[in-house]
Amino acid sequence: MKFTFQTLISASQNVVFSWLDKPEKAREWMSSVSDARILNETEDRVGTTFIEVVEENGRSTQLQGVISGYNPPEMIAFDLSGRYNHTHVVYLVRELEN
Repeated sequence: MKFTFQTLISASQNVVFSWLDKPEKAREWMSSVSDARILNETEDRVGTTFIEVVEENGRSTQLQGVISGYNPPEMIAFDLSGRYNHTHVVYLVRELEN
């Protein structure tokens, strides 16, 4: 199953990417994330591992993540695996012309 979403954000490409680049910032823009931290960071970021704890409806689950693609400030991709699912996410950040 594949889903595609698009969101227009009134900010520069670098500012938007900075919010995606650090898993620990997820708590600030995703209300369901209660904890997020890097476990092992690689020099080029690909292969960096992290965890996120997601809480919904009074239940929580821990997700293991790995950055699988990295081309700042245009793209970051990662895989998240948990008890209930596996997700591959790709964020593409582009400047729009006026």
